[in-house]
Amino acid sequence: MIEQARKKGQGPDGSGVSRVETPHATAFLWEAAGDRLCLGEAVLDGGLTSFKCVRSLVAGPPDSPAVSLLFGPGVLGEGGRVVLAGPPGGTIASVTYRGAKAGTTFVRSLSSGWAGRDLYYVVLPEFPKEPLGVTLRAGGKERVEHLPMTG
Repeated sequence: MIEQARKKGQGPDGSGVSRVETPHATAFLWEAAGDRLCLGEAVLDGGLTSFKCVRSLVAGPPDSPAVSLLFGPGVLGEGGRVVLAGPPGGTIASVTYRGAKAGTTFVRSLSSGWAGRDLYYVVLPEFPKEPLGVTLRAGGKERVEHLPMTG
C-alpha cells in the first residue's frame, strides 16, 4: 500500500507512518508532500487494501475552532469509522454516536501545514447516519460539537 502511494507521488514525507489496529482492519496514516494526509486501510477478513489522500484545506481555515471530518464515514467490518482532526490548540476528549461512546484513538499531531491539529481515528458500532457528538477541549474549557454525517 505504501509502495503504491509512493508510485503515485503520495508516499510518506519523512514524518513517519502511524498505525491503528482495529478488530476488522489495520489503518495507516501519513503526511505526504503538498500538505496532504493519506489513509491506507487493510481489511483483515478479506485482504482488501486501499488508500486515499486529502489536502489540508479540507480541515478548514487554520484558525477554525471546529473539528474537521477528514475521512469518512466509511464501512469497517460490521461497523463504521471516521478520521477527525481536532481544532488547532484543542483536543478531542471523546466522541459519541447515538449517546454511546465510540472507540477514539489519538493518532498523532500533524505538521504546521495542518496548523498542528491532532488526528483521531474513530471506530463506530455501525455505519453512521446520524451526527456524532464530539467533545472538544481547548483553553481549559470543554464544549460539544455535533458533526453531521453524510456519505
